[in-house]
Amino acid sequence: MEEFIVKVGKEDFGFNATSLEKVPDSYLNRLLLEENKCKTMSFPRCRESFRAIHEFCFSGKLHIPKSVCVGKFKEELEFWGIDDSAMEECCLRKLYDYDLQQKSLLKFKSDFSRRQKKCEELDNNNISTKSLRQQVWEILDYQNDSIYAKVYLFLSTLVVLASCIMIAENIPTMFDAWWWSIVTMTTVGYGDMYPKSITGKIIGGMCAIYGVLMFAMTVPIFVNTFHSLYKYAVFANMQSQKTKIKEEETDSEILAEKTA
Repeated sequence: MEEFIVKVGKEDFGFNATSLEKVPDSYLNRLLLEENKCKTMSFPRCRESFRAIHEFCFSGKLHIPKSVCVGKFKEELEFWGIDDSAMEECCLRKLYDYDLQQKSLLKFKSDFSRRQKKCEELDNNNISTKSLRQQVWEILDYQNDSIYAKVYLFLSTLVVLASCIMIAENIPTMFDAWWWSIVTMTTVGYGDMYPKSITGKIIGGMCAIYGVLMFAMTVPIFVNTFHSLYKYAVFANMQSQKTKIKEEETDSEILAEKTA
């Protein structure tokens, strides 16, 4: 069969062998090669998405329609067997951002569910019965997803750096060395203390560079992730409230029927 028509959402899209050369591994190309198929085939798929796919087969440019969700368009590409890397750079960035948000959202849901279960376990097992050592062990056992473990790591790093500075500069107390490490790594630099030896200057320079890199690389990640998760949390809260109101209305209707 040299030509065939795909009907999606009451709209006809014509294809031929030339138009499908750009997508040799696609489902559309397999339909063309199967001679036992009829010339017109209907599919209950997204019309706007398929319109973009049809245009891609003829023009070679693949864009995400403005009226279609990125996730929905990705599903359509997977169904028709079209590699999403064929998208133009402007839309490929949208897909990349979408994938990152989905990964963060899945991790958020997983962490949230795990923390809920843990809270339930703590409610069932009185936390006051746990020893301080057990609680510390739990913090260190969940290093990847525990904020306390991250704080512990940060403070440990400061202690190590402070110890090195004390050795290099003979700073009077550990507190003074710790204070110097904090104001240097946060790029505040009050100037009340500063290294004088070569070793101290090297350590101080490493502290300053590490502080700049730490804030420059982590702050945008935290802001973007917080923004995405905040929107999800607001949406989830709205959905929860709607579900609760609907359940209350249903209970009221059932009660009214019983009392009638």
